[in-house]
Amino acid sequence: MGRSFFGLNKAKKPSKYRSRKSSLDSSVSSSSSASESPGSPPSAVAIRIQDSNDLRQVFDKYDANGDGKISSSELQAMLRCLGSPGTDEEVESMMQAADLNMDGYISLEEFISVNTMETDSAKCIEDLRNAFTVFDRDNNGLISAEELHGVLRMMGEKASLSDCKRMIKGVDRNGDGAVNFEEFMQMMTKSA
Repeated sequence: MGRSFFGLNKAKKPSKYRSRKSSLDSSVSSSSSASESPGSPPSAVAIRIQDSNDLRQVFDKYDANGDGKISSSELQAMLRCLGSPGTDEEVESMMQAADLNMDGYISLEEFISVNTMETDSAKCIEDLRNAFTVFDRDNNGLISAEELHGVLRMMGEKASLSDCKRMIKGVDRNGDGAVNFEEFMQMMTKSA
């Protein structure tokens, strides 16, 4: 997992000669190894996403016309919806990284493949922070039900504010009514 569909601000320039298998990342975090002490920063631990059903749901959001593949224009539209400029260069870089069979589209299989490749935990945490900021609209370090509701509406979801409050409550471990980054990380990952 080199770059993520969630790490929107960190796209690198494409290279014709780099390995296509070392490209994208998803919303993942670190798992702790026996040698890591609690509270210590993660080491270069291999990380991977555990639930392909979650990836299918993300894929479906990008695949606006439901044809089973993500085009450049669909990718660009979703990036812009999520607050990224979605420049032509950024989209081209992401397409080159994810389109493993080079047919000009990203299939579900390619999407899952590039989002489940292993990488070091530091990169995963960086990508998670980028994803977190998409939802933390007021930059206060917390995702409220209102912020979640606003982002989901921008993405075309029909979730009500009360639905979002229930979602927040299901993740909110400290009972403050919002999701902090640690809770977000736990929600987005499972131990590898």
